[in-house]
Amino acid sequence: MLEGAVGEGYDAVVQDRTATTCLVGIAGPGAAEAAAQHVNEALPPRLPSMHASPFEFHGYRALAIRTSSVGEDGFEFMVAPPVAEHLLGLLEASGVGLAGMGAQEIARIEAGVPAFTPDLETGLTPAEAGLGEVLGLPPDEPERMLSALLFEGTATPPVGTPALADEQVVGELRSCARSFALDASAGLAILNRNRSHPGTPILVGGERALVAQKPLYRRRKM
Repeated sequence: MLEGAVGEGYDAVVQDRTATTCLVGIAGPGAAEAAAQHVNEALPPRLPSMHASPFEFHGYRALAIRTSSVGEDGFEFMVAPPVAEHLLGLLEASGVGLAGMGAQEIARIEAGVPAFTPDLETGLTPAEAGLGEVLGLPPDEPERMLSALLFEGTATPPVGTPALADEQVVGELRSCARSFALDASAGLAILNRNRSHPGTPILVGGERALVAQKPLYRRRKM
């Protein structure tokens, strides 16, 4: 797909490095301290939020990204597999708790942060995703909105399940996970604008939920 995006006359080469690249993320109130302790010498003095910087770590080229995709301060390091293994060992030895993608997904949904897959990939506009202001776009009132849902129980309906209100389809579920912090399941759903207001009752796969204000679980800001 990317090969076809190279314009005629441009000297560009596309290489698939999926098998030789790892992504290590550090997130939480102590993310900056952990990054400073282990990779500070390779990073710029101050990496602003939502910025990226190439750096060299243990002889390998790498990329550092300052991100807050789970609602807390964080870094993502795109590194070679040997570096990833070494960095994970350093973090674990220093007492940093290791967590998998499931924990990241829960934190992301609690924070109300959309992911390209599955929240955005089916044609949502920035305004529908609530990202218009972040991208500096003019104010808009789209016909549908990506909204947070808080379920009454801990069941997690499948992604793509229709969302109902008054027995009418008003949208669909895009993300869902059980939140242990909230003792309930949480989700993100694309809903008709008139059904996207906090407090609106929604039925998803037979499970009752309420539209909720984002974020569902507030963490320390960057």
